[in-house]
Amino acid sequence: MTLKMEDLDHVLKLAHLSITDKEKEQFLPQLQSTLAFMNSLDTLELSGIEPSAYANASSHYLREDDIHNNADLFLKENAPQWEDGYSTVPKIGD
Repeated sequence: MTLKMEDLDHVLKLAHLSITDKEKEQFLPQLQSTLAFMNSLDTLELSGIEPSAYANASSHYLREDDIHNNADLFLKENAPQWEDGYSTVPKIGD
């Protein structure tokens, strides 16, 4: 697929973008190159590849949920008023 200037104008209109003709001449070959690269990905043999949610194994990013003591946050010391384990604030409105 080759991108024509009319196609670029259409996309710019849909995106509500305005660029100069000089910028269009600069961006059009770049967009054509990007589309050509994306089309080349269609030629890859991927039949033996299992689908995944991530591009790499990200299991090392997961951690256990640990319960932390909220007293570490010094909430009581930083709250304007403290009552029955909760911060109280003035009522707004009637």
